[in-house]
Amino acid sequence: MTSFDGPPFQWRRSFVTVRPGSDEADGAALAHVRTAGPTLPPTCVLLAISPLASWMALAEEMAELVAAGRRVVVVDLPGTGASDSWSGSLVGWINQVAGAVGADELDALGPPAGSPEALTDLAERLRPRQDGGHLAAAADAVRSAWVFSPWHVRTSSARLRCSVPDAAALHDAALRILADPAGLVVRGAWFDALAMHELRPVRLTQETAPKRTYANVRFGQVHVRVDGAQTRKPTLLSLHPSPGSAHPYAHVNERLSTTRRVLAPDMLGNGYSDLPVMHHAPDDALSPEFADTCGTFRTLADYADEALAVLDALGEGDPVDIWGNHTGALIGMELAIRHPHRIRRLVMDGITIFDAAETADILAHYLPAFALDPYGAHLLRAWGMRHDMTLFWPWYRSNEVGWRAMGAVPPEVLHANTMELLRSGPSFRVAYDAAFRYPTAARLPLLPGPTMLTVQSVDPLAGAAAEAVRLLPSLRCVSIDGYGPDAVVASVRTITDFLDES
Repeated sequence: MTSFDGPPFQWRRSFVTVRPGSDEADGAALAHVRTAGPTLPPTCVLLAISPLASWMALAEEMAELVAAGRRVVVVDLPGTGASDSWSGSLVGWINQVAGAVGADELDALGPPAGSPEALTDLAERLRPRQDGGHLAAAADAVRSAWVFSPWHVRTSSARLRCSVPDAAALHDAALRILADPAGLVVRGAWFDALAMHELRPVRLTQETAPKRTYANVRFGQVHVRVDGAQTRKPTLLSLHPSPGSAHPYAHVNERLSTTRRVLAPDMLGNGYSDLPVMHHAPDDALSPEFADTCGTFRTLADYADEALAVLDALGEGDPVDIWGNHTGALIGMELAIRHPHRIRRLVMDGITIFDAAETADILAHYLPAFALDPYGAHLLRAWGMRHDMTLFWPWYRSNEVGWRAMGAVPPEVLHANTMELLRSGPSFRVAYDAAFRYPTAARLPLLPGPTMLTVQSVDPLAGAAAEAVRLLPSLRCVSIDGYGPDAVVASVRTITDFLDES
C-alpha cells in the first residue's frame, strides 16, 4: 500500500511476470514493482531492498537517483510486499524483472540481512503465536537493523551512525518480514550476495495474462485480483469487507470463477491499493467534530463510484453481477442503486441495520485511533482488537452483553486477519466509518434488480435479516449453516445458482 508519508515523487505500480524457464507458462509468478522518474531516461536502475528494510526508509536515496534523471524501479523481493513467492533461481528472477522494466543497472539498498543462523532464529520467532509475541519480534528486528550492523550483533562496535526510519517505514518493514518468515534465510543470503552477480536482463518471449493488476482511478491505483476467463456469463465483481482486502476471499473467488470472470479489487485504503489523499488525515480526523467541520471522511457513495471506475478501467462495459461481504455488500447495494444499468444481480453476504443509539455507540468506540508506534506497540493493539472481534460483538463490549459463542481462532488465522488490518493502517477507520454511517434502512428499498441476502449462522449481523426482508419484500434471504470449508461450498453453490437464473 502507498506510504502514509511517501517520497516527494509519484510511484507508478505494476506487475512483472516471471517464469522458471523462458518458454514455460507453468509456475509463473508476479513480481511487484514501483517505478518513478522519466519515462525515457538515459539509464534505468533496478533496486532491491534489504529483507529487514522498507523502500519507504530509503526515499532520500531514491529521490537523488530520480533527480539525476534516472528512472528508478523498486522491486519487492519474492514473498515480500505484493510479490509472489518464488522457488526457482533468484538470479534468474531478478534478470527477468530487469528485462521486463528495461533496467541496465542493479543496486541493493538497505542494511545487511545478517547471518543465516540469526535469520533462521528470527524466522522461528516470527511464527504466529497466540499471545502475539511474534509481532514484537518483528518490530525489534527491523528497528535493530538500523541501529546495529549486522542487526543481531548488539555491541558498541556494531553500532551505526545513522537515523532510525520513521514509524511508517518501520511498520512497512515489519509487515514485509511477517508476510513470509520461512523465506527469510533464502532472501537474506541472496540479498547479501546480490552485488556479486552481473546483471543480464532477459525478456520473456511470451507474456501470460496476470492474475493481479492495477486499475487507475481518480484517487489512485486500485489493486485488483482477476480469476477465471471471460465467458458468456456476466463478470462478477467481488467486494470485500472491512478491515482488509480481497486476499482472504481468494478461495471463494476461485470457486466462483469456474464459469465466469471474477474481479476482486482492494478498495482504496485497503490491501495493496493506494491511500486516497483524504486518508492522510490526523488520528482525530474521524471524530464527529472534525468530520462535521472539515468533511474529510468518505462515504459509501465514494467507494461505489470507485468500484464503477475499476470496471471502466478494466474494460467492463456490460452489466456485471456483484457479490459483497458486509461493507462490500453495502458498497454493492449503493453501486446498484446509483448505476442500475451497470448491475444485473446483487448478492449481499451480511448487512448492517443499526438504530440511532447503536450507531452512535459504535462510532464512539469501534474505531480507536491507529497511531503508528516506532516500537511496534500498535502491532499488539491490532492483534488484541482482531482477537476480540471473534469473541465479542462489538469487539469492545467484552462482557456478557457482547458474548459470542466462539472459541479463539488458531494463531495462524488470527495472524492473517491482523495482517489485513495492519496493511490498512490508519485508514481502516475510514471504510468502517462509512459503513456504520450508511443509511441501510433508507437505501435498501431502492434496490432496482434481483437481490439475494445470504446469512451465515455465526455472523453477528445475522439478526438484521428479518428487518431487511421487511424493508425489501422482494429480497431473497438464504441461511448458510456452519463454519469453514463446508459453509464455503454451500455459499458458493447458493450464489452460483442465483446468478445463473435467467
